[in-house]
This record gives sequence, structure tokens and C-alpha cells, in this order.
Amino acid sequence: MGLGVALASAPFALGLTAVIFGKHIDKISMDRDKRIYTLPVLIGEKAARYVLIALIVLSYALVIALIASKYYTPIMVIVFVAIPTLVRYSRPS
Repeated sequence: MGLGVALASAPFALGLTAVIFGKHIDKISMDRDKRIYTLPVLIGEKAARYVLIALIVLSYALVIALIASKYYTPIMVIVFVAIPTLVRYSRPS
């Protein structure tokens, strides 16, 4: 049961991690100036943005995999309704 719960919660955890990671990318110059060594500071902004993209894509891919394996019910495709918002807010300002 423990592994199943971890697997079921992984897309949600990846999404939350992406949000927090993205906020640290936004503050990368301030953190660097204050000598706060977050992962985005350590790996650099470009690499951090690629990690963020990977977290988001992996989250959605895991939902697809869990639906395909019948662990999730097909109703979980509802998470894809959020993609237009993701695209809109992912564009550089």
C-alpha cells in the first residue's frame, strides 16, 4: 500500500515542487547576492529552467501513465484542463 500511495501522489508532489522551484528561479539574483545557495543558484538559471520544464512534463506524463495502467480512473484527464493556463503563465514577461 505504501508504494501505491507514493506513486499516486507523485504527480501532485512534482507539481508542488515545480511551483516552489520556479519561485526560487524568480529570486535567483537576490539569493545569489545574499549567498543563499538554492539549487537554481547552484546550477544556474538556464539549467534550472530546464529542470522546471522536466518537473512539469514528468508530472503530466506520470498522470498519463497512471491512467494507462488503470491505477487512476479516466476522470483524471481533467488535470489537462490546466495546460492552457500553464502555457499562458510560462511565457517570459
